[in-house]
Amino acid sequence: MVTPYISLLSKRSISEQLQRHYDQSNVIYNIEDIVKTQTDEYNNTLMEVSKEQAEIIKAGTAAICGTLEDGFGMVTDGLQGVENAIYQLTDTLETHLKMMINEQRYNNMLSENIALLLKVSNSQKERQVNIEKGLKFFNDSLRDPSFFDVSLRFFKKAEGDDDTDYFVLDKIGLIYLSSKEHKNYDEAIKYFTKAVRFSKVDTHPSSIRLANILVGDISKPLHKQNTTIDYIKYLTGQSLLWISVAYYEQAKFSESIKYANEAYQIAPTLLDAGFTLAKSLAASNQNIEAAKVLEPVIRQNRNYSLKTLCDIDLAPKKEINNLLEKLRQETVNEALSRFNKCKSKILSNSKGNDLLNKIECLTNHKSFLACKRAIDILDKKNSYTLNEAIEKNNSGKWIASIKSMTFSFSLEELIDYEIILIQKLNIVKSLIEKEGKIADLSYKLHSIQSDLTRVESDLSNSSSANREFGWMLLGGVALLIIGYIMLHNGDTNSIGGFFLGLIGFVLLVCGIGVTGLLLIPYIATSADAVSVDNKKSKINAEEQNLKNQISQLENEVSQLENS
Repeated sequence: MVTPYISLLSKRSISEQLQRHYDQSNVIYNIEDIVKTQTDEYNNTLMEVSKEQAEIIKAGTAAICGTLEDGFGMVTDGLQGVENAIYQLTDTLETHLKMMINEQRYNNMLSENIALLLKVSNSQKERQVNIEKGLKFFNDSLRDPSFFDVSLRFFKKAEGDDDTDYFVLDKIGLIYLSSKEHKNYDEAIKYFTKAVRFSKVDTHPSSIRLANILVGDISKPLHKQNTTIDYIKYLTGQSLLWISVAYYEQAKFSESIKYANEAYQIAPTLLDAGFTLAKSLAASNQNIEAAKVLEPVIRQNRNYSLKTLCDIDLAPKKEINNLLEKLRQETVNEALSRFNKCKSKILSNSKGNDLLNKIECLTNHKSFLACKRAIDILDKKNSYTLNEAIEKNNSGKWIASIKSMTFSFSLEELIDYEIILIQKLNIVKSLIEKEGKIADLSYKLHSIQSDLTRVESDLSNSSSANREFGWMLLGGVALLIIGYIMLHNGDTNSIGGFFLGLIGFVLLVCGIGVTGLLLIPYIATSADAVSVDNKKSKINAEEQNLKNQISQLENEVSQLENS
């Protein structure tokens, strides 16, 4: 279903606007032509409003995307030629793209079991056939509007068999709303109202499956999607939205506001309801309220900012322009803040430099969509292979080795990880260096301890020799003393005294000889003992110094390991 929008600001009448919508609804099936058509609509809008309003629209465009072409380029980037992924743009390039999306949804539904999806029993084969044919021709009418008549005929037959099937009721309402030949707002509203009544209370599993096809991701098979009762609420909200559109096309804005608001309350994820509510509020000059409603819609889906620029009711309003500028400023500030933080930290050889350069180009635009795209790149997780590893080998020694490791990081996470990795690699390099120093000092300490053992042995030998010489020297001195005493007490007048003096003389001479011979060696061994003792003290000091150095290094290693 394509939603035509009309505006009281337009120079054309409501009927002329609707006619132009239908005239331009020829199916286009490539993104480039869709973008061109939408851009033409934007340019037409600029010509239909006052000069002041045109300036407001241009200011809003500058805030959102710089130029409309740049904006469409940002939202279509990477989607060209990607079948089924195109649905991502449905909320932006509404007119033609929704045809493509709805056709894919109906094709998906036709490929499923209609009886299962719509609770059609075996006894209602004819109704099942009518629904299938009605859906087929409804699908064909998206390309050729003349098939609306055929589709309506089959859906009416299905309604005759069961007038509570809100799927059938909704499709009949859509035909009355969107077909030029069958255009009837009262009938459309009547059928949508009945569809709302019955869908509101439906929780049947097959209905959830149906809603899953009509609401879910068209690029995924049904069995891979989560089913939820909220999808039924979404369909209820969709029918309410069509009622709002029907009133909007009749310029009955108070009624349009009422039903768009109810649709948005029932299905908050139905952003088209929020957008239509904002549009109807703006059409009735409730611009402040329109901006309040539009803000969360754009925050949930940025593509609605482009849709706003192309909308003749919203784009010329100052309040809407102020909202777009507010969103731009917030987004630019966030993108620039995160970019500058990354730029201040990133390593010169970082794997994220290319992405950062791309982000810089986007932030330089300082537009809402460009900076949103920059934030997308910042948030996206990519796989990175890093070739550094930090570990202990079998001997318990730290090593920085080359080992391929793959991680999934956002750009900010990558930058932080690379910084941490470099820091840890530097720590390991320091650990390796300190462990090497400890090994060298330990070897030196072992050598010094060997020297100390040898010196202590020399000192022991020297002390022993010194003691021996000391005792011998003491004996020589004793001979001197005894000889002197005997010589002094000897008496030459008597033989006994003579011999006593003679013996004393001999002892004195021996004492002098012994003392003379031992004094120099004793002095030498004493000096040697002193020298060895001094050497021992130096070695002890050096040993203690080495032990202190090793202990300090071991503490540093422990601290580094704990870090």
